[in-house]
Amino acid sequence: MPATPSSCVTCFVYKKHMALFNKKNVGLIGVDFGSGAIKIVELINTSGTIELVTYGLGIKDRVTVKTDAVRNQQATVGQLTHILKESRVNTTRVVAALPAVNVFTTVITMPPMPKKEIEAAIRWEAKKMVPLPLDKMSIDWHPVPVDPNDPKEKDKFKIIMTTAPSDVIQGYVSMMRSAGLQLVGLETEATALRRSLLPSAHGCQLLLDMGASTSNVIIFDHGLPVVTRNIDVGGEAINRNIANAMNISLDRAAQFRDDIGLPANGLPSHPVHQAISFVIDNLIIQELTRVLNTYQMGGGRPIDRITIAGGCSHIKNLATYLTTRTKHTAVIGNPWQEISYHPELQPDLDKLAPQMAVAIGLALKIKTTP
Repeated sequence: MPATPSSCVTCFVYKKHMALFNKKNVGLIGVDFGSGAIKIVELINTSGTIELVTYGLGIKDRVTVKTDAVRNQQATVGQLTHILKESRVNTTRVVAALPAVNVFTTVITMPPMPKKEIEAAIRWEAKKMVPLPLDKMSIDWHPVPVDPNDPKEKDKFKIIMTTAPSDVIQGYVSMMRSAGLQLVGLETEATALRRSLLPSAHGCQLLLDMGASTSNVIIFDHGLPVVTRNIDVGGEAINRNIANAMNISLDRAAQFRDDIGLPANGLPSHPVHQAISFVIDNLIIQELTRVLNTYQMGGGRPIDRITIAGGCSHIKNLATYLTTRTKHTAVIGNPWQEISYHPELQPDLDKLAPQMAVAIGLALKIKTTP
């Protein structure tokens, strides 16, 4: 059934004085179709200063939660249009993110070769790795910098290859057109998260993005997403475990998850501690450790730290708990770090920050978009 305005149960709106906006100051909207909510952020570039114009968040209705955005375009477009209207956006120019589940990213090492032969070599490698026929996929690639002082890197040519189904891409193009929007760019969630959370990324860092139904583990080396892994576990799984353990509603469980959270000393004692730590230890950390071990056994460098994003980063003491369990320093990411906004908004923006990281990163493309 079509989405109605009531399906967007939460919207946050901020608007600066309209006199600031003229034809020379055209904003850009980042649109993130998350697993549990649609999020939008509009930014503007004023002489090199990136300023917040407006933002909005709408909880998905049960129709779009159970299906992806492209397969249920009518409901998704209805909800997106309502959020944009309530947020009083100032432009129709948007950048959207392809869901991580639809994107395949890998690093390929090849011998040095003439530039004219690279494209054919990449397609040959892609045939061995991509699960769909290449004529049904869109392929993008970029060279990976190598350390000239590292003997292991000598005479190597590395590229990072990203692929996505062409029909999914066309679906997003069609959806934006139906919503009356001008699609300026379509990017991966990894690209958006790096832009908002690791703007000056050097070295090797791991990003853990914990959403409502899925989590993404991404390793960035010098700002490039060299490893991406999607896990079918998120906040909803934690809520169910708390609800089952304490015989309470899912709404109550979600409140306990954020308010009681995890133990600061890493030793679960409260029933809520135990319910959360079971999911974190056995599903999130276990997979995170597997990804790290595989990467480093393949010659990857040790990571400098773990940055946490997504709605689950609200869990009390999560960063401390991950630091203790993984032996790597873990911090909660701040996607607003490069954006100017009114100080009165600080409390609201702090609460929303983990959920808005992808949308903010998409809108930050305005730094390089005319």
